[in-house]
Amino acid sequence: MFDPETKQKSYQLFIGTKTNNIGYLNFVAHRDFLEPNSITISKKNGNYYVSFNYENGLILKSQDQLIEEFSKLDEASLIEKANGLDRGVVIPLMSSKAEQFDFTDLEKQALAKCQARLKFYQKKLARQKLGSKRREQTKRKVANLYEHMANIRKDFAHKTTHNLVNSDSEIFVLEDLKVKNMTASPKAKLDVDEKTYLP
Repeated sequence: MFDPETKQKSYQLFIGTKTNNIGYLNFVAHRDFLEPNSITISKKNGNYYVSFNYENGLILKSQDQLIEEFSKLDEASLIEKANGLDRGVVIPLMSSKAEQFDFTDLEKQALAKCQARLKFYQKKLARQKLGSKRREQTKRKVANLYEHMANIRKDFAHKTTHNLVNSDSEIFVLEDLKVKNMTASPKAKLDVDEKTYLP
């Protein structure tokens, strides 16, 4: 049963049925919503989130259907509809149509600030006593910083993909890269003669 009641800036969600009354949950809506088919309640870092699930009525084409559709096109049409995407470390995404997708200055500042605070709290965490309340508080702050950085990256990913799917391109080609390996430092190599590690 779904029964939202407007309550100033927040809403109240009734969970349960007439015979199985679980209770009410107060939540803040980040966008307009309709009556959902189902809801999902999740908990992350001590915060609860409510997701409304809908059916959009769109029918997704299978891989075989797409291959059959694109196989009928000539080379010029395929090139026009295709967009090659190159993922990188400095510039997150570059397209073959000369489009560059990067974080905004505000997003870069927010990520840098989170990294600096993360370094501070991780050092603080290493000095604190195991099992202490203050250590648990610091752990929550570290978890919140990681979540905040993840949210910034997810927001960037959603905006970028939204921009791409609303473009004229219908085929997107990406190389199967492991970006994590591109930023990892190589392991030190041992000099057999000197019995020391190479610079």
